[in-house]
Amino acid sequence: MLKKLFSAGNINQLYAFMHQLLMAAYGFALLFIMLRLMPQAEVGRWLLFISALSISDMLMQGLLQTIVVKEIATHKADAFINRKIENNALLLATAFFMVMVAVTFITKAVVCFAGKDFLLLNDFSNWYPALGLLMILFNLSWWVNTGKVNFKIILIQRIIYCSVSLLIILADYLIHHSLTFQIAVISQVAGYGVSALFAFFVNRFSFHKKYLSLKMIKHFLGYGKFTMGTMLGSSLLRNADTFMIAAFMNSSAVAVYTLAQKIIEVFEVMLRSVAATFLPVLQNLRNDTASFSQLLIGRMAVLIAMFIPAALLVFIFSDNVIQLISGSDQYNLSAIILKVFMLYVLLLPVDRFLGVALEACHLPKLNFIKTVMLITVNIGGNYIALHFYHSLIGVAAVSSIALSTGIVAGFYFLNKSGAAKFSMSNIQQSLLKLKLQ
Repeated sequence: MLKKLFSAGNINQLYAFMHQLLMAAYGFALLFIMLRLMPQAEVGRWLLFISALSISDMLMQGLLQTIVVKEIATHKADAFINRKIENNALLLATAFFMVMVAVTFITKAVVCFAGKDFLLLNDFSNWYPALGLLMILFNLSWWVNTGKVNFKIILIQRIIYCSVSLLIILADYLIHHSLTFQIAVISQVAGYGVSALFAFFVNRFSFHKKYLSLKMIKHFLGYGKFTMGTMLGSSLLRNADTFMIAAFMNSSAVAVYTLAQKIIEVFEVMLRSVAATFLPVLQNLRNDTASFSQLLIGRMAVLIAMFIPAALLVFIFSDNVIQLISGSDQYNLSAIILKVFMLYVLLLPVDRFLGVALEACHLPKLNFIKTVMLITVNIGGNYIALHFYHSLIGVAAVSSIALSTGIVAGFYFLNKSGAAKFSMSNIQQSLLKLKLQ
């Protein structure tokens, strides 16, 4: 029993869960500090900046993460091919970064020429060149070690990032007894810088032109064009809310909404860690439709059952949770928004695993279409909620409606492609077998 519990597979899954939990805890801790040390408008400014950074990072991950993980997992015993994958991924990531920098400065030049001035654009153009460059090595190490199923290194790398960032903030607070937007960003630069240096040495990265391959670059781009759209859509599902609230209301409203949004990240952490280890399992079963469908339904049911008690507790004690975190009456509306988000939380496992299933069946185009449908409903619903009603609660409710659209599309695409078969009797049999186990 103990041997099975402490098997290499279980330990790796624990590391995978821990690194996801760590990042959620870090984001939560950072928000907690900011809510208590920064004015509400400055908290909103920070959240807008992080949202913009997240979208650029998601684009890069969408282009390269899935294909790099798959290729490394396939060829992890071949050191030469591993170097080729690392070098070509680095080249594409650097090229993407340079394009993003160019687009940012061209946009800023056009805006300045038009006599306009946007704080978010100024913040992003000032800090992205440093942050984006450091995040390349951070991400490359993450992708490579995920492919090698070496989550221990990923965990250590993220511990370094979080520790350095929080130490910078703590040191500045002890000196100045305050926290500013600039110090928060500098803490990110320092965290990514030290962890990127660790990643370079621990992975023994070796970069040379002999490893570059036009064929591999084309292969990466051919696959990544769909996964990039899917990742962007996933990022927009969360960040579109932030940008639209800022456009229709103000940065203070962004802070109120995002506080509730941050709390549900605890549930998303569990999903990300399970999904990271679930993709290879589904991929191995893609030719066995019955087993594939049964495992997919079973995993969804288990996660929903695990989420229900926690979601119920959060729903009941949402006022206490928000007051404890914020320590201010300025965030009372966040408690109602948090209650509305609990339906979204219960729908998350179904939507997330349908997306993983489509990727496992090599159907990234259909997963991209599913994501486009979801984000379209989300943006359209947000427009109605904000333009006509100026309602943050309405924006939260729209998230569940959008997710339901993605779920319907996911089931339809898997059935239509023949990758899985879902019927009422099929689902009942899967759940019965799960109960008997």
